[in-house]
Amino acid sequence: MVTLFSIKKKSEAHLKALGFANRVRITAHFGEVAIGLFGDGNCKHLDVIGETVNVAAGLGRGEHRGQLVVSAQAFRKLSPATRKRFHRHTPPVVYLGKEASG
Repeated sequence: MVTLFSIKKKSEAHLKALGFANRVRITAHFGEVAIGLFGDGNCKHLDVIGETVNVAAGLGRGEHRGQLVVSAQAFRKLSPATRKRFHRHTPPVVYLGKEASG
């Protein structure tokens, strides 16, 4: 999960260097998915599908834009030290990442 904080920070710095003021939203959920090549003939592409993907895509819409948003299922998989980097937000229950100080 610490890597997701790093990816978010580096992505936003890269966008800023290009002149964009965008913020990156990263969502994480835990569950079963299907991964594989999908498509026809020469138009195959690697994709991840399933209800877990749909839940992750729906996390953090609206008021959580530009944040690291973790579902309760993913939060329970984190180490106690990493959990301290999040705070609980309801409803529905999600955990929002706190920016690292320094």
